[in-house]
Amino acid sequence: MDSHNSYVVIGAGLIGLCTALELLSCGAQVTLLEHGKPGHGASYGNAGFIASELIEPLATAENIRHAWSMLRDPHGALAVPVKHWPQSLPWMIRFALAARKDSVDKGRTALANLLNLAVPSWRNLLNREGLTAHLLQTHYMRVWEDSSLESALSEQEFYSA
Repeated sequence: MDSHNSYVVIGAGLIGLCTALELLSCGAQVTLLEHGKPGHGASYGNAGFIASELIEPLATAENIRHAWSMLRDPHGALAVPVKHWPQSLPWMIRFALAARKDSVDKGRTALANLLNLAVPSWRNLLNREGLTAHLLQTHYMRVWEDSSLESALSEQEFYSA
């Protein structure tokens, strides 16, 4: 076995499987390792949904405004026990700084550029593997519950630019 052309891919979720398929298509020998059932790790929660239009970075001014209430909720999305706040504080500060407008704009643009390649890349991969029928393109409606017309207009402006 040529060790220069042999790879081990850890994780049989979407990323691991795609990595293994790409290596195989280049003639590499691949060993795929998975602790549990293939596709039941990080990929499982997305249910195969490719959300190439959801490009809003996590660190935004709106999320920072809601962070304090989420931090106090022991079952919330940002549940961090108070005793761990000192260790978490440096990360929290970097997260808050990343919510500045210039950082959000850069992040949104980077995510848009990356995700613009998602559907064409999936089409290429599925076509190569003879599985084109497995990509279903659908539409959905985005609704803002209580926040803002401002959020919707900002997103519309970004996509129109």
